[in-house]
Amino acid sequence: MAELERVAAEAAAKAAAERANEDVSLRAIKARGAEERRRTLEAITSVFGHLASGATSLLGNPRQLATLLGSVLTVVAGGFLAREGATLARQVLEARLGKPKLVRETSRASRGLLAGLLLAPLDLLVLSLRLAAWLSAWLLGPRTWQSRARRLTRWATGKGGGEGDGEDAAGQARAAAVAAAAATAGREVDGYLEGVVLPSALKERVTQLAISTRNAKRNQVPYRHLLLYGPPGTGKTMVAQRLAAASGMDYALMSGGDVGPLGKDAVTELHALFRWAAGSKAGLLLFIDEAEAFLGSRSRSAMSEELRNALNALLYQTGTQSYSFMMVLATNRAEDLDSAVLDRMDESLYFGLPSVGLRQMLVRQYFDGYVDAFTAATRRAKEAKRWGARRAARAVLGHAVADLGLPPPLRVKFATGSGSGDSEAEAKAACLGSVAERIEGFSGREISKLMVALQSVAYGSANNELTGPMVEGVVTLKIDEHARKEKMVATGHTSPMRGARVQQAPAGNAANHGGGGGGRGGGSGGKAPVVPGSPIRDPSARPRNP
Repeated sequence: MAELERVAAEAAAKAAAERANEDVSLRAIKARGAEERRRTLEAITSVFGHLASGATSLLGNPRQLATLLGSVLTVVAGGFLAREGATLARQVLEARLGKPKLVRETSRASRGLLAGLLLAPLDLLVLSLRLAAWLSAWLLGPRTWQSRARRLTRWATGKGGGEGDGEDAAGQARAAAVAAAAATAGREVDGYLEGVVLPSALKERVTQLAISTRNAKRNQVPYRHLLLYGPPGTGKTMVAQRLAAASGMDYALMSGGDVGPLGKDAVTELHALFRWAAGSKAGLLLFIDEAEAFLGSRSRSAMSEELRNALNALLYQTGTQSYSFMMVLATNRAEDLDSAVLDRMDESLYFGLPSVGLRQMLVRQYFDGYVDAFTAATRRAKEAKRWGARRAARAVLGHAVADLGLPPPLRVKFATGSGSGDSEAEAKAACLGSVAERIEGFSGREISKLMVALQSVAYGSANNELTGPMVEGVVTLKIDEHARKEKMVATGHTSPMRGARVQQAPAGNAANHGGGGGGRGGGSGGKAPVVPGSPIRDPSARPRNP
């Protein structure tokens, strides 16, 4: 208790002393503040005095003023040039040393970092030598300046004669050479398109485009952008690859779905992609699959700002004709593309589902590739062309040991009973023809998967055997799967439990679940109306989800 009283007494005495000395503390604080203000004012006055004297001396000496201004401008220009030079160097390295992030697959060879750094000066030297050779040939050639002047005069007035007759003969020889080269190019293009099953009119257009694209660089004309649209699995990607190979161009594949995840970096990557495409010496065919993923109409409210900026970047890069790249878009929903994108396309090709005749060709082609290629007869024909080590192993180690690295052969048996070779071939042709007629509505990819399923069933049998009834069973199964997929696309996926509840619901509520007319599209089976004269669907007439 006494201790507490002592502490309280000390605190009270301290507070009384502070109250008594309050005026002294305030005077000390004011004195310190006045001193700090005086020092600050003196420093400011000194700085401005030095600046004033320096400005006076500079104005009095124009040489010093010019030197100062030149130094400042040099520092600013140096910083600007360093920044722009670094940006240009990065762009050149990206274009020369590697492929952009958006490119999934390309036939264009990319140099490594070290190889690119070493070969870049060599490329510059080769370009300089070519330019010097052209200038020397033009300046020091057999023609004199007077002959060059006469040639220009004849060209301007349209008069021939004399030396021009020889030039006409040379022109005719060049025209004959061009015609022969065109015929050779046509045969080469046909070779690249061999095995591509398309309608005759469409294949003729593809061939014509391949030849014109092949001659575009030689004739110094711009490339033409192309739109490929139609149902999935109808050969759009394959045609783009064959078109690039037939035209002698480099090939690059990107997917429209890869642009969205890049976010704000999508614009930068697209510009880098087109800079890289412009650096191709042979010309680049840029194939954009699933183009509607980021090239959709800008009128859609759900389109993000990043995708809108990416679309504008592509429109900027393709606003004028290009002499370095050809853009090919592939989409299953051409009606969703932006109108400006459609305006950029010079040609458009529709890839529809194959007809009966085309289905027969596809069935035969894929059957030969997935089934007949694994039979014993086909294998023996292939082994006859192989190198001699396998034949030596067969002779020394025996038949079974020599075939250890190969899958067991398939046995295809369509004819009933023993049957001759002719009857077996007729039975197989009849069976495959029946398959082609039954799979109406199948795309080329679905036919390929059907033949893979036949191969799997044959290898799953006891004797690796494929018979006619087995083919019929697999085809029936695949037709049912195709019908379910079509219904799923038309009405939306419905689980078995939900389907049971819909069947038990009252008739008045069935319409709320899309019953009766199949949901999307009502009684028309879910198919959207088609614009007259065009296979592109009208976006305003596209049915909505229930």
